Amino acid sequence: MTGIVDDDLMSDDLVSVIIPVFNRAHLIGDAVASVLAQHGANFEIVIVNDGSTDATGQVIDDLAQQHPHITAIHQPNRGPAAARNTAVAASNGPWITFLDSDDTMPTDRLANQLDAIAPAEQPAIVIGKQTIDVAPGVDPPPHTLLGLRGTDSSHYIMSMMTRRSTLDAVGVFDKQFEPGEDLELLFRMRRLGVNIIVSDQVWTHRRILGDNLSFDVEGSRRALFRAIHANRPRPGDTELEVRSS
Repeated sequence: MTGIVDDDLMSDDLVSVIIPVFNRAHLIGDAVASVLAQHGANFEIVIVNDGSTDATGQVIDDLAQQHPHITAIHQPNRGPAAARNTAVAASNGPWITFLDSDDTMPTDRLANQLDAIAPAEQPAIVIGKQTIDVAPGVDPPPHTLLGLRGTDSSHYIMSMMTRRSTLDAVGVFDKQFEPGEDLELLFRMRRLGVNIIVSDQVWTHRRILGDNLSFDVEGSRRALFRAIHANRPRPGDTELEVRSS
């Protein structure tokens, strides 16, 4: 692990940006650059290299050496849920948001997310919309085609921001639901009474390259059904009481 923690990383408004990465040496720099370009927000970036076999490990180590608010972590390949969980555990901020290594974020995302969620009734998450850029020659999966109308596309779960205390109470990503661990977490939050705030702002620019996990359509469908089944309302369910952290 490389990275530097200073007084800024212990502030009450620090946002931890979580980036899992696997074999994206040619793209991870773009994702990180979009976070470094943020204005109006105090942030750190925690990147977990999930057993990449290309030059990703060296790229993120170089980024961490160049930017003191970047932490680079390396682990054997365990999948995106485990990689995100590792990054969350290693992060410092009371606020947590996510970015995939394929994607980028607009320069005002973190500030706008904080404006939306900070005054809200807690526990809460906020999610925004996505734009989708399909690489030439790539035939996107059907569920992605539904979001190809630019800013009129669907809301994107992995644009979420939440308090660390909410994740502590609800739990993090469950690897058994991959692909679809993001949906399972959202259903779990809804079942437990987390306030889900929906914004019409675009917070994620997604890139569909042909090898994204979203191409596992059948696996995603099975995971969706299992996630719905696992989060049926249960007798004795009580809403969470989460203190501000």
